[in-house]
Amino acid sequence: MPGIDNYSLDNYGLDGSEFEFSPGGFYLYNGTQLFRSYQTGKKKLISFLMIFPGTYRVEFELTAWRGNEVQVTSYGQIYVDGVPCGIIRSSNSNSYTLFIEDIKVNGGEKIEIWQWQTGANGISYAELANPKIRCQELMIQTAV
Repeated sequence: MPGIDNYSLDNYGLDGSEFEFSPGGFYLYNGTQLFRSYQTGKKKLISFLMIFPGTYRVEFELTAWRGNEVQVTSYGQIYVDGVPCGIIRSSNSNSYTLFIEDIKVNGGEKIEIWQWQTGANGISYAELANPKIRCQELMIQTAV
């Protein structure tokens, strides 16, 4: 290919322009899992290694179920490499509430979703469901 030697690819960039993902509609991960917690301690539910730097759209749903009329609040928060960076989200509804947040990471960092609850009594529980990560659509070029 003529001219290809004039370019350098380094550190996720072409000729010094670093490539970064931005939020969008393309699903990198489209989970349908349901995580249920009967305990009050914080717990890491899922972790995603982000190879490329950028801002990713992270979403999840929260709900709380009250047994014996005990008030339960379900909490979720996004962490990067074990450090909280997202807004603490909460729900005390028995129907799912969707939360969406854009999170910026460096290449090689992990986006994590953590969950906890208040009001646990062994019967009540909190749920976090349907975790997803989205970004701009990927453009793939193939040679023919």
